[in-house]
Amino acid sequence: MKNFKFILSLQLMLCLTFIMPTDSTSQSIYFSSGVDEDFQPVGLDEAFYMGTNPDYLYIFLDFGYEQSKGNIELRIFKSNGGRNGNYTFQNSEYLNFEKGWTWAGKKVTFQSSGYYRIDAYNALGYKLTSKILTLYDPR
Repeated sequence: MKNFKFILSLQLMLCLTFIMPTDSTSQSIYFSSGVDEDFQPVGLDEAFYMGTNPDYLYIFLDFGYEQSKGNIELRIFKSNGGRNGNYTFQNSEYLNFEKGWTWAGKKVTFQSSGYYRIDAYNALGYKLTSKILTLYDPR
């Protein structure tokens, strides 16, 4: 009976490990100032000088593995006071992808300089990853 309880507990833990979302995933967000003719990122960084207001950047999400067809919601928040300030929701953008893709990207417009937090959510509403973007005012 003791072995049965142990095996049942172990199976439950393994099952929860594979179905419960965590923040320690293999997905990663990248920012780029441009793309080449094959839509590959050019000028990867986490901080950029804005050329004009508004200005745009490319946001890429590396899934870490092949996907089936779907989309990812990118929730964009702007800081009210520095990198560690409170972040206020600005808008959502969606990355659409096809079966077999390991990454996806999108051109996104930003209205002003500042600190932005980008959170990526899957179709079930689970947060996959998050990253801070810094946009400097060139003046």
